[in-house]
Amino acid sequence: MIPFSHTLSTHPGGARGCPGTPAPRVLHASPGMTPVTTHRSDRPRRPASLPILSLAAALAVAWPSPRPAVARPIAAPSPQDAPARVAPPPDPARIDAMLSAEPTVLEGLGVAIRVPVEAVVEHQGSGQASMLVAIERDVIPLWSMRLQAMASTLDEPTPRAQIEHLIASRRQQGSAIEVVASEPFAAGERDGWFCWIVQSVELVDRMVFGWFCLPIGARDYLVLSAQVAFDGFPAARPMIEAAARTIRATDAADLVAERRAGLERGRLVLQTITPERLRALVGFDQWYRVYFPAGAAAPAGQAGGPTIRADDQELGALRLRVEEGPLGAVNPQRAPSQYAPDERQNGFIVRVQTRFGDAETGAVLDTEAIYWMAFDQGEESWSLRATERLGARTRSEAVTGVRSRSSASDPAGTLIIVSTGRGTRPRQVLERAVPEVYLSQALRWVLGMLLPRGDQSIDLLTYCAEASAEEIIIALREDRWSPLRGMTPRWEHRTTPRRGGQSTRSLHAADGSLQRREHADGSVMEPIDLDRLRDLWRRAGLFQSGRPSDRQPEGSRDRPPDRRSSDR
Repeated sequence: MIPFSHTLSTHPGGARGCPGTPAPRVLHASPGMTPVTTHRSDRPRRPASLPILSLAAALAVAWPSPRPAVARPIAAPSPQDAPARVAPPPDPARIDAMLSAEPTVLEGLGVAIRVPVEAVVEHQGSGQASMLVAIERDVIPLWSMRLQAMASTLDEPTPRAQIEHLIASRRQQGSAIEVVASEPFAAGERDGWFCWIVQSVELVDRMVFGWFCLPIGARDYLVLSAQVAFDGFPAARPMIEAAARTIRATDAADLVAERRAGLERGRLVLQTITPERLRALVGFDQWYRVYFPAGAAAPAGQAGGPTIRADDQELGALRLRVEEGPLGAVNPQRAPSQYAPDERQNGFIVRVQTRFGDAETGAVLDTEAIYWMAFDQGEESWSLRATERLGARTRSEAVTGVRSRSSASDPAGTLIIVSTGRGTRPRQVLERAVPEVYLSQALRWVLGMLLPRGDQSIDLLTYCAEASAEEIIIALREDRWSPLRGMTPRWEHRTTPRRGGQSTRSLHAADGSLQRREHADGSVMEPIDLDRLRDLWRRAGLFQSGRPSDRQPEGSRDRPPDRRSSDR
């Protein structure tokens, strides 16, 4: 656990801008933390060299990880602190309107909390260092909060003493502090203490900081820390206080039962995906545009002032195709006449082709993936190749995977994944038994078109492989599929990696086809007509002919938008 001597002052996730972007420097901020402020932060410029990522993570941007702050001597609490009083809890109906219906579980700590419905949620760290971060889902967020466990450094710790200790530390740093509230509060059967303070910080006249402290042991505490832009505090305060009151510590048995129930729901859903339903998708072929929408924070101009993006910024595109074909098609370099007998069996194939680029540098990242799965989901094979080009320079990585069918000698089946290319380790191999409830690589791309379309929301857990040149893991993922009654699109699909990482929100039409996908970094993916995509790329100056970087993905049978139509 993190000791209380570490300053609880800021959060990862960005300053009133898109989560994951650097914020303006703030006085007394802990190193590595990025606060939410009323100053619109600059979005970082696209790198001259695009990172090569697995397709599973190609659209994700990692948030900064917190680093320990330096402990400082703490002054005694000031007598001008606000007097203690007990505030009545919000009306239950208001809580239901403000907070998610189901609690978010931080498994490493055995803690659950109902987060605000308008939050982007991230799980960071593992074990006792686990942390949950929630940021308002907006291009310019007004608030963020963080839940983590901390160990007290006081001789005689109590929730109130810890809060007063934190207030005193701010005053000891020389900042003017106004205590808005310092009160007891309860979460379940646990009695704690919380406070709200207003503090002036650099570049911002006033910011509001809050801490909610709950004991979970003799010297251990759960701490929900929050920071809110001053003008957003009246609206955010009741929502964050309501969320704090829903914190519950759960024991290991509850967590195991919750996981088993989620996995059982996942198993039942996968059983509904029959060969007939998979064959009904054969022939699907769709291009998707990936871009930052207008209105998002843009890089500062030469004068140094932040701006709001006036126009959409094109990032690239993705093409998704569904076919029926032989296993041997996973290797596009081999002719069908060279297939071995077992490579001739037909199955369900998903082809994913992407291109991302930077108009300023000419850097291009091309990926092509082919995922094959038996129609009964009993086995699979896939290959992924990614090539980054910048001028005459290129670098590549490849990932291949095979999942064998279960047998008498191998009841679970075996999953083997090999990753080669750049990274800290040029070659990695993972070999392990297949988890009981496993989502294949092919299904993860078309899951929205196959989930049940009833009247109730569905929460399910599955295990899924994630691989890149940096890491190969089998991760637990959570999918929540919810009807949007009386609305178009008709369905909302939220996917959250249980091990940590970024959540995505997808909106689907009545037939399950993807209409819009929103990523935590603010980028959006939407279906688009090929001719319109070519026109957008031409006007954005992307992938122009005559540049060495303007090539097609290796092994591709179908080109992205014609290069000649991309010329200015």
